[in-house]
Amino acid sequence: PSQHHNRKRGDNVMNKISNVDTIYILVDIENFDNIEILKYFREEKEIALLEATNNANNKHLITINEMDFQIFPNGAQGYNYILRNNLYEVKIAQRRAKLEAFYPIQVRISSENLWANGLINAWSIIYNWIVETFGNIIRHKVSRIDLCCHISDIDLITDYNITYKGKFKKKELFYSGNNPNAITFG
Repeated sequence: PSQHHNRKRGDNVMNKISNVDTIYILVDIENFDNIEILKYFREEKEIALLEATNNANNKHLITINEMDFQIFPNGAQGYNYILRNNLYEVKIAQRRAKLEAFYPIQVRISSENLWANGLINAWSIIYNWIVETFGNIIRHKVSRIDLCCHISDIDLITDYNITYKGKFKKKELFYSGNNPNAITFG
């Protein structure tokens, strides 16, 4: 039998994914509502808001477990805190949602990070950081993957709106000078 037959069900799905441009992963933490660091985030977010009031271009930086982030003065739908650096964006809820499928942490791994370090290494770094910062991860799931592929020697058609059909909501054509060099469907 091949090695693939020896794999257990539930092997890490991250080992099977390639050509990922951006990935969003939801993370659930044991005893999330009792985590002390949420108080720290609230205090730092208030400082970020005060600093932004005085200077809209100000970036409030914090270091948590040897990783530097900008903490934003605003949140996002369902998440009170947004931490971002050039590798990751971490959105954190103030408390666990009533909807069980809505996990309290969302991680976005940047394209640059994925292309430089690979999915497995990029995920491993933030996974360990989350455990160190928040505690035991009880479950996680991929909520969105932006895939990509690189092609050479294919002429991109300028009337792509007519040529490429699908149920995607967004189509974009990118140029290098006057020459089309990328098409995005999403």
